[in-house]
Amino acid sequence: MDQRWKPRDVVPAVLASVLLPFATHMMQRFGGRWSGGGRWADDTPGWIDGTDRMLDVWGIALIVVAGVALLWRRRSPVAALGVVVAAITAYLWIDYPYGPQMLIVLVAVYSMAAHRPLRISAVAAALAGLVLISHLLAPASSGLESVSGLAVAWFVVAFTIGVAVRTLRESRTRARQEVLRQHLDSERLSLSRDVHDVVGHGLAAINMQAKVALRSVDRDDDHGRRRVRESLEAISTSSAAALDELRAVLARIPGDGAAEAPRQPNPGLADVPVLADRLERTGLRILVRDVGDPTGLPPVQDLAAYRVAQEALTNALRHGDGTTAVDVVITSGPDAVVLEVSNGVGERGSHGGGLGIPGMRDRVAAAGGTLQIDPGPPRFVVRATFPTEETT
Repeated sequence: MDQRWKPRDVVPAVLASVLLPFATHMMQRFGGRWSGGGRWADDTPGWIDGTDRMLDVWGIALIVVAGVALLWRRRSPVAALGVVVAAITAYLWIDYPYGPQMLIVLVAVYSMAAHRPLRISAVAAALAGLVLISHLLAPASSGLESVSGLAVAWFVVAFTIGVAVRTLRESRTRARQEVLRQHLDSERLSLSRDVHDVVGHGLAAINMQAKVALRSVDRDDDHGRRRVRESLEAISTSSAAALDELRAVLARIPGDGAAEAPRQPNPGLADVPVLADRLERTGLRILVRDVGDPTGLPPVQDLAAYRVAQEALTNALRHGDGTTAVDVVITSGPDAVVLEVSNGVGERGSHGGGLGIPGMRDRVAAAGGTLQIDPGPPRFVVRATFPTEETT
């Protein structure tokens, strides 16, 4: 916790300790007398509340003590209120005059209500109020009931304002926490989708390449040995690429203070040909075409488009017919960039199971695009549309 005094703590304490004794003295010297009948009587110069004691060094000392206590009005508001009430109550019992020194009490009550829970502040305020009005029991306090009633009214107003300020501050804090929670949930969901895409794609490619190697391992000829070697090399390449992507995804998780590896740039549509080349080593035929002048997408949309291509190609590897080529068409227009991935519908399963398609749909929507799925037959088509920056 920062123990340094802040201007908002020091300024009220200094003003209360320096200006209020002077103001009280000036009001006592030039003001009129408050008569028991509830009217100002100017025939007795030097008084403002009907007491018989002039403000002296002891009265000034009590005001200064109460003012200095405001230094702790934010750190220990209940203790600060206790010191203020004790000093001002002693001031009133000694029959010093009412005056602007009562503002110190109001500031202390407000601070306590603004920085402590309602139950604690209500009890503390009630006790402080009872202690303050105890000076009415003094013999010299006759005729001050009206002034005391006005002071109690301001006491309640200060307490109410403090409670309102604390309630507003807490509501704003809860709103900020809710926004932060939603942001963290969104980031966790984004991380889980990326991990799903990277791991799912990598394992699917490795699985297919391993099957090719297993079919060729029993062939005792140059062709079989070459196919095994090619498959193992493809497995090594695919696993290395998947690990690199996974490290890039996990690098987004905040570290524990240790040195973090440099983050790699996120992949985008420009990396789709490299992705297709890796998958072609499994035997899958992929045709990648660019239509129109390439239009740069914002990073969020570019990454979303790449993940859609990655998931769609992975699904084609798992569920496609394995005979027809997979078409990847990237169309760049003046209003939008459209990614379309289509493959023949096979009998090895359905594209619609699992989290792949819902994940693609949510990812595209989060990037401001739209996703269309045409399950076919004869071809399963995934079409993602991202508005260009000029139209968003």
